[in-house]
Amino acid sequence: NKIVEALAKFHAVSVHVEKQKPELIEEVGKEVFFIDNNTEASKYFAESLKWFAAELKEWEGFEQYAERVGNSIETLLRRAIEVYNSKRHIRVLNHGDAWTNNILFKHDADNKIVDIKLIDLQMCRFASPGIDLNSFIVSTVREDVKRDRLPELFATYLCHFNSTLDALGCDERLTAQQLQDELEFCQIVQFTVLPGYIAIVLCDKDKATNIDEINDCFNKDENGASNVFTKLYKGDKYRKVATYTLKNLENSGFFDSL
Repeated sequence: NKIVEALAKFHAVSVHVEKQKPELIEEVGKEVFFIDNNTEASKYFAESLKWFAAELKEWEGFEQYAERVGNSIETLLRRAIEVYNSKRHIRVLNHGDAWTNNILFKHDADNKIVDIKLIDLQMCRFASPGIDLNSFIVSTVREDVKRDRLPELFATYLCHFNSTLDALGCDERLTAQQLQDELEFCQIVQFTVLPGYIAIVLCDKDKATNIDEINDCFNKDENGASNVFTKLYKGDKYRKVATYTLKNLENSGFFDSL
């Protein structure tokens, strides 16, 4: 809950800053990846989806996703561009990379967490708060919490988001329904992070690679055993998170809309 509190406060402060210094938010929150005519990013997105679809063919019980994903790359890209540049009710500065390695924890003498700082603000974008929240759910939230306590997490977020806005003298607020609207609007994020971002941040130590090797995969259009990136899909932790996420998306009807 402490992480969600920190994220809520970060988002709320950005609403205030955008009112006071809009040029600052415009500078640091400009979308650079999911935009029209970014051919390099589109290639990265398309190739990672192709590799992910090929991997799904090898996962028992998930073969049906492979065909849907492989046939929906353009649709997924178009929807991602819309979501990553928009909102339902309110825009905030999304951290863009809010997982445990980008969070500093301060502990007291009893080793209890007393404060949290978000660091590494290199992937910010000014759009729906549902982007950060959906990505955080996939990358960081434990499976038991996803299954049983997400409403509690969202209530915590809402409370601290609105209370921070109030303390800053901002009129904006989010209702529980509006927050749910943002989460549903950005549900595609739970899928778009799987082929690339989640594969990297959740990779097993024995499958870890570096950014140069990953870039080589895309530049050379490598496939098969020579592709170090697709080896990340073989990790136990990644596969557990990916299969849970895919099942949830299936149950919500996400794939029916492709």
